[in-house]
Amino acid sequence: MELENDDYRTISIASSGDDDTVTKVGDQIPEIIDGLKPWYSVITRIDLYWVCLTIFGLIAFFVLLMVPESESKDPLSFEEALRALLIMAGLVFGVFFAYKYVNAFKKAIFPIGCFALGQGKERYEVQEKIRWGVVVALIISLLSSTVYGLLT
Repeated sequence: MELENDDYRTISIASSGDDDTVTKVGDQIPEIIDGLKPWYSVITRIDLYWVCLTIFGLIAFFVLLMVPESESKDPLSFEEALRALLIMAGLVFGVFFAYKYVNAFKKAIFPIGCFALGQGKERYEVQEKIRWGVVVALIISLLSSTVYGLLT
């Protein structure tokens, strides 16, 4: 068995031996591994790169929709071009840093795996309370805003 530092495949298992034994053990191993997965394993599998790229694409799309087409095809002045370039650079850097910080937060709060020994067990219990707080708070806020939006 090999543990890998990969976002999608963290464990590799190779077995050899009698066909009946390998088949029996091969059927039991996925059940054991699935039992070890934390309840938040779906969150750890989300690739925030694609989420941020989609958000950036949607923002760019809506910006293009909001800019009216002008009848004159005059080129932008230097000041206007510089302002547009600075706005785009700010948007790109904003999305990039948001991705980096949200991804670091996700990895800290929702690790792929955790082995809690000694004092690590206390830290794990505190992190578990934080995880429940984050998830429950998010779900309650989404549900309450949806209900409020439907009622008003």
